[in-house]
Amino acid sequence: MKVTFQVLCPQAVALALLCLGLATPSPSVARQQLNPTRQAEPAAGLRVIITPLADLPVVRVRYESAHYGSVRLELRNERGQVLYSELMRYSRFAGDFDLAAYPAGNYTIALQTPGDQYTQTVRLGRLSPVVVTLVTP
Repeated sequence: MKVTFQVLCPQAVALALLCLGLATPSPSVARQQLNPTRQAEPAAGLRVIITPLADLPVVRVRYESAHYGSVRLELRNERGQVLYSELMRYSRFAGDFDLAAYPAGNYTIALQTPGDQYTQTVRLGRLSPVVVTLVTP
């Protein structure tokens, strides 16, 4: 018996294998990559780690700040328009931001305190469809 079907993305195959217990998780219809240009190290008063999760439209943001309750987090598109802005009320934060609703392109994540600023560019790219053929006995 031969079954042919189209998969929207290679990660759907990984999701199917994960459900069968044969792989590690990585389902997605989008992927981020860090901009190859390096950003300057953040100032001592603001320590930031921004990590795109592999093959997911999710960016993990972690920071520690000496300025309690005054860290502004912004997400900007390629034209510099602010898509999301929040004043964080914590001196420490770790959270995931889902970018699946946004089109492919470059996005800037900026964190600002009264004395420090950190920005990092993340690339969101769409994956192309693939065809998978499953042959069963």
